[in-house]
Amino acid sequence: IIWTAYEKEGTDVPQEPEEPENPTHGTLEGGHETEYGSIHWVLYEDGLMEISGTLSLHESYWRDVAHLIKKVVILEGVTNMGFEAFRDCVNLTEIVLPDTVTSIGSRAFYNCRALAKVNIPDGVATVPEYAFYECDALTEITIPGSVITVNDYAFSYCDALKKITFSGRAPGIASY
Repeated sequence: IIWTAYEKEGTDVPQEPEEPENPTHGTLEGGHETEYGSIHWVLYEDGLMEISGTLSLHESYWRDVAHLIKKVVILEGVTNMGFEAFRDCVNLTEIVLPDTVTSIGSRAFYNCRALAKVNIPDGVATVPEYAFYECDALTEITIPGSVITVNDYAFSYCDALKKITFSGRAPGIASY
């Protein structure tokens, strides 16, 4: 079954389920449109989520299915990982960010306990507070030369984190 629910101008508009071409393959889709842009996401049965658009990403877009998300691929065009974008996606193991992402919001990956692989694109200036808080499976990360500040608690309780590589000069680092 394919479930489709699009959010238009702040109102949910549920669609009737459609018969998929392959009945063993189900997807969830959603979107949001405003006068400033749009966002569209597809969550496949295997846990892969693809995201496209031009709006900032926020957790509320997929909060009800967060536990189903295992891998996220964000396509070119998305520029901002908003506040709590993937908070509590406890089964998320990998996220692929395009070079168009220039901002990561506070608590973007908060409590993503299975997150083991993430790239921070060159162009991001700050790793905000609590960005990777309690990402227990994260063992290493590379901070690009564009980052000038790593804020308070950005990597707190990342118990497996053993290696941080700076591809440029080391940025200013706050607590923890």
